[in-house]
Amino acid sequence: NAVDMVALMDALGIERAHIIGHATGSAVATVLAIEHPERLASVVLSAGWARQDPFLRRIYTLRRDLLTQLGPAAYVQASTVMLYPPSWIAKNNEALRQQESQQLAGFKQDIVLSRIDALLAFDRADDLARIKTPALIIAAEDDFVIPSERAEDRARRSPGSEAKFFAGGGHCFMQVSPREFNQAVRPFLEQHTPAN
Repeated sequence: NAVDMVALMDALGIERAHIIGHATGSAVATVLAIEHPERLASVVLSAGWARQDPFLRRIYTLRRDLLTQLGPAAYVQASTVMLYPPSWIAKNNEALRQQESQQLAGFKQDIVLSRIDALLAFDRADDLARIKTPALIIAAEDDFVIPSERAEDRARRSPGSEAKFFAGGGHCFMQVSPREFNQAVRPFLEQHTPAN
């Protein structure tokens, strides 16, 4: 959470930082930008949302039910199908199987369930206008888990933010298209890096 992030920055002696938050990390980064703007040089909010809606409630309730009723293996395998585009899965199937095995080896069901509950409860939409930190909101138009309309809503509610949309890549577009992701994010970070 954001309190832990500030404590970590304090422990490492980091006064200000660029923060990139993806999905759950986007929720944490949103809270940081609202409650601790002095700690951020900029914030990138990737595949995030500010308030639940019927679709997001359905998908996270489904993911919770998959985990509790069918178990971790079904949850992890279904997540892969939800997170990546079909063509990318086909090209990277063996690597994804290895990734799933690694995830299952350290899987903590209670932590995953508490994270899902936190995501279902997350609601900071009315606070987005308070974000004064330079913000880049990014999303993929084919993200099944967090539809790009959520990013459009965030951009409307966050005056002064920039928005960038990728045509494809699914929920994990930074993994599917790392070069394009870096080309979108790096100039933004450089623009908001104070000169020494």
